[in-house]
Amino acid sequence: HFVVSIFQRNPKKSDVSESAKSLLVLNLFLIFWPSKPYVLILFVLIKKRVSCDNPPIWCHILLKEITRQICEQLNERNVEIEGWRLIDRSKMTDQSKEGAENYRLTSSKIQQHYFDMLINTIDIQPGWKVLDLGCGTGNGTKKLCERVGASGHVIGIDPIAERIVQAKEYYAAGNIKYHTAYGRDACTFGEGIFDLVVAGTVMHWLSPEEKQKTLESVYKALKPGGIFLFNNMLKYDSANTLKFLDFFKDQSVKEKLFAAVFCPDKRTFYDLAQKTGFSRTTIDEVSVQVPFDSLEHAIHWFSASLHAIGFHTALDELRQVTSDENNNLDFLFNEKGEPYFDNKYHFVTSHK
Repeated sequence: HFVVSIFQRNPKKSDVSESAKSLLVLNLFLIFWPSKPYVLILFVLIKKRVSCDNPPIWCHILLKEITRQICEQLNERNVEIEGWRLIDRSKMTDQSKEGAENYRLTSSKIQQHYFDMLINTIDIQPGWKVLDLGCGTGNGTKKLCERVGASGHVIGIDPIAERIVQAKEYYAAGNIKYHTAYGRDACTFGEGIFDLVVAGTVMHWLSPEEKQKTLESVYKALKPGGIFLFNNMLKYDSANTLKFLDFFKDQSVKEKLFAAVFCPDKRTFYDLAQKTGFSRTTIDEVSVQVPFDSLEHAIHWFSASLHAIGFHTALDELRQVTSDENNNLDFLFNEKGEPYFDNKYHFVTSHK
């Protein structure tokens, strides 16, 4: 509890002494390897040394190695350190069967509009081998399959297991395979074999570290001249979406949503792509406005998309907002009387 509270307070690094950080690392070390007798000896020895103002160089070297090992252990436990926060990645990949089914049904129109806009920016050829990164319930994967034809092949991956179950059930085809996997696992399906990797409405859910790992893995998976095509939402750069979130009685839902979204600027994407090795990258800013069939359709889609919060938690909160007669929600409707959310995206095309 002490370790987690220190990270989750997210203090400025300047507010935490090197000694305190060193002791925190040692506490983590004890948590992961409590059964090894030499760990306790190291802990007592190093604790005395790092408590002083100028610990010796060997202490820093040892702590660096211990930190590296702890990061490996955290990764195995599906947890990562983001600055001074501990982030449980499993919360981003847990979704109930009902939540996944709602996502499949509601995203068939909304997410597909985003996806169609994205894949229509390039000329996908018959016979291509394509990796659909963050395929969800397979709605878009099936469209990619139609583009590449019988001579092509598509692999769809998503870290949410229940969505992959839905994809296999509803969007199966002879030249499609679905797997539960992260974007950083792209190259495990083959190096230098894909003509195209697509990530539709996925990248903004990835932390900066995870984005870098994903780009590196995608680069390895692509053929020379292959394309990585993705869109990344600008952090709820939408007047009506932001206004809608302000109606939430439980502001922790809004806070969790913002904490789960990572939206770098164009320069960051250019630099990251160049650092990874991509030869050419183009980025376009696109405004996307898609109407829903009904307000109920809108809140089901919104709830099913917020897997970091929980489907039922988000749905209950949204229903409270929309059922309260004191809430004026006219801003959610367009001139045709259709409910909608509008957002801006970066559409990114990187060539290997």
